Amino acid sequence: MNRKLIPVEGHDNLARDPATNIILNINKDKSEQYKRLRDQKLKEQQKIESLESDVQEIKAMLQKLLENGTNG
Repeated sequence: MNRKLIPVEGHDNLARDPATNIILNINKDKSEQYKRLRDQKLKEQQKIESLESDVQEIKAMLQKLLENGTNG
């Protein structure tokens, strides 16, 4: 089943599949580059969330230490 893709005006690397109406990236290099950047950003976001969680834990521990220091 070889469908003729319709170029997307103004976007050389995109084409529309007329049977499904889906827009496809037909430039494999750009597609792979996009996937790598997306994965990198996801990893960075996960690292940031982990660091934020660690900071919250440290703050809670410090608060507990301060409370115990003033009571004991």
